[in-house]
Amino acid sequence: MECVFVSLFANTSILSSPSMHCSALTTDHIASGFENSSIHVWPLSPPDRTATRGSAHPHSPPAQDDAARHIALCGHQGPVYGTSFSAGGRYLVSGGEDGCVRLWDVHRGTCVVCYKGHVYPVWDLVFSPVDVYFASASYDRTARLWSTDLVYPVRIFAGHTAGVDAVAFHPNGNYLATGSSDHTCRLWDVQNGRCMRLMEGGKSAVNCLSFSPNGKFLASGGDNGVVCLWDLGSGSLVKEMRGHTSAITALVYSPDSTMLASSCHGNLIRVCNTRISVASPGSDGDLVCSHSTPDTVITSLHFTHRNRLVAIGASQHI
Repeated sequence: MECVFVSLFANTSILSSPSMHCSALTTDHIASGFENSSIHVWPLSPPDRTATRGSAHPHSPPAQDDAARHIALCGHQGPVYGTSFSAGGRYLVSGGEDGCVRLWDVHRGTCVVCYKGHVYPVWDLVFSPVDVYFASASYDRTARLWSTDLVYPVRIFAGHTAGVDAVAFHPNGNYLATGSSDHTCRLWDVQNGRCMRLMEGGKSAVNCLSFSPNGKFLASGGDNGVVCLWDLGSGSLVKEMRGHTSAITALVYSPDSTMLASSCHGNLIRVCNTRISVASPGSDGDLVCSHSTPDTVITSLHFTHRNRLVAIGASQHI
């Protein structure tokens, strides 16, 4: 497994606030949401098909001329906390402190629709594998399912007793997972809005979620630095991964569902084996590798089809 780290330097001549809250990635662009209410989108350098090992690849950091061609998307009235690209990369959804969800056409650099419905900040967003749908998570204790061709929510998922902090779509697109400050995760049927699983046993607020590509497990990252693995068939907690010393910021499964990468506010990335029999609960025997990221808080993690781990974060040191 190869690790690739993309650090977006906070150049104050471009950004009036260096605080980056979220990021999203496609094969063509990186998008990040900032404290100053702006979203910045950078093109990625194209891969060098004739390059040798260690040179450019499909998720190369922005080159200098690419950085000059970045676009700024403005419209939110407060910090931007969540961003997500559509599968094709043409569209981006964003949400933040103002409670609004915005759909952007990345190619044109314009806002297509502003969705209103949440009455408190929107913490997270994710596009469905079926591009027409996306979901949002809010401090108002609900998650909502939206369609790009409608201005009102298609479904409202209510049941959490505290703010909903994270959302993720099952690989088949038929189920939505939510994580909350009430220390629970829920699995919802997208078709009828029913809660299919209530996953209890976590001991802190849930900051992020990731489904295994094989569709059998859900990983949740907590405010206490613990990563929990849940069996979707039974809804039971099957494994806890410890090793982080601060809140989890991002999670992602490898394409073959055997490894899970996690990052935390303590500037550390860990990659662990997810097989249940590998280690006893609470032990560190499942660790495959780790990498420190000094002065850089990772906001998102991505595995490529070639099993490269891409980590995105912001640094104030050039």
